[in-house]
Amino acid sequence: MASPSRNKIYVLLIAILLISNLALVAFLVMNRQERQKPRGGGSPKSFMSTALRNEAGFNEEQIKKFEALADSHKKEIRPLFEELNRSKINFYRMLNEDNVPDSTLKNAADEIGRRQETLDLTIFSHFQSIQQLATPEQQPKLDSLIQKVVKKMISPGRRGGRSDTARDKKSN
Repeated sequence: MASPSRNKIYVLLIAILLISNLALVAFLVMNRQERQKPRGGGSPKSFMSTALRNEAGFNEEQIKKFEALADSHKKEIRPLFEELNRSKINFYRMLNEDNVPDSTLKNAADEIGRRQETLDLTIFSHFQSIQQLATPEQQPKLDSLIQKVVKKMISPGRRGGRSDTARDKKSN
């Protein structure tokens, strides 16, 4: 039978473990909520507006012009994303079919490529339009910001995967 002092030690250890587990759960929940909040206080447009103002030094007139461009761009690319997604869905549905000819697969993959090309050229043109809003003094900062945005857009870790830092550490 355990002595009373030994029981007190067990109770203390259990209490410490319980408190540490609760603290860990609270930390994970709060950290998850922080990750889910978009930067810049909301939509990608507001994130970009804030970044253009703070990092590139855009004034209010430039921000208004950017926001008009962003609204137009959003309307233009939404159907392009939808078409690309439909093409990919149709491509991968062929997994359910028997004996799909290679030419059919190749044509479907080419269709995905054409739609992706159209989307990328449209986004590239949008970034060029944003560059035209900048003064020569703002251009280097804007170019740096655009490269950060592009890296974030194309990096595989942008949707909940490992961060660039974690990937970089692993590759070393």
